[in-house]
Amino acid sequence: MIVGSWQNIEFTSRIIYVNNIESADIKEVMDMISKINYYDQLNIDNDKKYKPEPIKLMINTFGGEVYEAFALIDLINKSITPIHTYGIGSVMSSGLPILLAGKRRFAYKLCTFMYHEVDTTYEGKTRGHTEEVSEMKRIMVIFDKLITSKSKLQQKQLDQIKTTKKDWYFTSKEAKALGIIEAIV
Repeated sequence: MIVGSWQNIEFTSRIIYVNNIESADIKEVMDMISKINYYDQLNIDNDKKYKPEPIKLMINTFGGEVYEAFALIDLINKSITPIHTYGIGSVMSSGLPILLAGKRRFAYKLCTFMYHEVDTTYEGKTRGHTEEVSEMKRIMVIFDKLITSKSKLQQKQLDQIKTTKKDWYFTSKEAKALGIIEAIV
């Protein structure tokens, strides 16, 4: 809960939920992370011994807009407050690289993960399709690097999954073995 202006912020909770990865929803998540960072920076400036408590980012999503996921990932990576990510329910599609952005990563036992190629619903003329395919390829490279840089998954494995043109579902236990999470809670 936020009380008063940014100069008088108080937090009764550092738990933030990520469900829909769409502009309005991600903006709310990013606003809360920014306010907590502001609060923690004020405290660090006033007391060098102050150590911010981590933000718990609870992720339960079927995925959503990749650009919105990238914005949240950048904010997580620049946060002065440590952000721990938790998979609960489902961590699918663009939710997977968000979870991987956490300083520490966990999942609940029954959480289901899913990876697949980015997709589009682009409609229009041929030139537009050509540009869209080019952009999708660029985004897919970034998406895959976010995954391979923070897990034991190799690009070769991800490429193999993409050749099947299917969604790849896996459990929390498999996510732990792949280095996606450090523990099941």
